[in-house]
Amino acid sequence: MLRKSIADYSPDQVRQLARQVVFLRHLADQDPTQFAALMARSQIVELEPGEVLIEKGTLGDEFYALAQGQLAIFPERRLADTAICELMPGQVVGALSMLNRQPRSATVAVSGIDGAQVFALPFAVFGRLDEFGCVSLDTKLRLFREVVEHILSTLHHFERIAPDVVLSGELYSLAPFDGRAGSFAELEYLAEMAGALAWLLDCWNQRMPARVEMFSEASLEQRLAGLLRRPAETDSKHKP
Repeated sequence: MLRKSIADYSPDQVRQLARQVVFLRHLADQDPTQFAALMARSQIVELEPGEVLIEKGTLGDEFYALAQGQLAIFPERRLADTAICELMPGQVVGALSMLNRQPRSATVAVSGIDGAQVFALPFAVFGRLDEFGCVSLDTKLRLFREVVEHILSTLHHFERIAPDVVLSGELYSLAPFDGRAGSFAELEYLAEMAGALAWLLDCWNQRMPARVEMFSEASLEQRLAGLLRRPAETDSKHKP
């Protein structure tokens, strides 16, 4: 795992990576000042194939936005040959435990042979729920909505693959928000929803069959061999 300062990248590189993430892209387009303030406190993390980004049961102080590569989700602390699901570029990961101030509920590792790049965003910058000194209400709402919507989508996907009457009943008993959109009341509602969804996600993680295969050592060796051959092949093409 290699952590780099945002200053190690050009502004164009940062913007290009950020545009792969829905939350960051919308923030950059709609509130450039807020985006710049958040980037100034963040890092970019480069990960190798199979490297662990989040370990179940640990306490963290940052969440991540996947800009490049794929991440696999494991219900236990240790990795396995197969994972229960996979995250693609554009998604935020690790924010749910931050919202609930709880230990990580799953292990997350790089599943592709090309590695991954993520933005590491410190949750402390968001402060208390009712604190808006550094991060505005709109930005908090944007993050909380995305986290809640993504977890709801994940749970509905899990429900189709591993039906559970009790968990489905709990899921559909969650009441929708009936207040004014964009208000602090909505933020409070989303924070409460995050707590309920975290419990459901942890329960369903344990019931999900492992369906996503990690890369094999053979595929990684083939990839590395191809990269090593490429310069030699390129040189030979330019020889008279």
